[in-house]
Amino acid sequence: RKHGACTRAARARAARADDALGAFCGRRRPRRPGSRPEGARGREGGRPARLPSRVDEAIIAQVNVFISRGDLVAAVSRCEQIVASSTDARMRGIALQNLGTIHAQNGQILTAERAFRESLGNFHKADYPRGEAIALNNLGRLSLDKGDAAGAVTLLEQAHQRARDVEDLELVGLTGLNIAWAYCASGGDLERAQDLAMSAMGYFSGCNNHYREIECLRLIGEINERCQDAANAERCYECALRLAEEIGSEVEVRATTDRLARLRGS
Repeated sequence: RKHGACTRAARARAARADDALGAFCGRRRPRRPGSRPEGARGREGGRPARLPSRVDEAIIAQVNVFISRGDLVAAVSRCEQIVASSTDARMRGIALQNLGTIHAQNGQILTAERAFRESLGNFHKADYPRGEAIALNNLGRLSLDKGDAAGAVTLLEQAHQRARDVEDLELVGLTGLNIAWAYCASGGDLERAQDLAMSAMGYFSGCNNHYREIECLRLIGEINERCQDAANAERCYECALRLAEEIGSEVEVRATTDRLARLRGS
């Protein structure tokens, strides 16, 4: 009985270590690492995740605190410490994911891409498909932000499938939303883009993630614009604007107002 309790406690610590694993989402409201905990409890499309050492998990906990305080220099230092010293591939992947997110938000795209690719390799070695999905999503977002929409679609489709495989609904919504952005940017399959954006909006609306809901509405509006449907595009932007005003987000109000002004002036 005592051994079982110790095992449960260790797995709980492993789950908390995963709190640092988040997804970079490009220039549109980057997601804070650890915004949704997802533990390594049981099997997740592979073997049970290896439990991290207490030292590794303590450092990851420190990283979360530093990021929440905006002390990115300290966060980078701790992440680099794990990358250099940890023997746990999943923990190295989490640290690299945080490094990539910080570098991407600082505009260091090449450094971020290298960290995300190394993270992907570590998650693959650890047989951790959720981590692979997040790393692929982040690489896809970087490709999209660099203007390589076709390359982004390839990476994001892989991320979307892995997210579906592990039944991570938030990650399914996020990767689907990013695929839709990529199709919209490339002028590709706009019908699929709209289906994915609508599906993502359904999920984010259901869990009251208003920022994502606004993003979905703006994207659907942009898709309608590309389809020469100005009336529906305007309705989407107006819905997004009302929601942005309701939550008091000046950034989202300004971005949506700009879209409406552009549409009405065209």
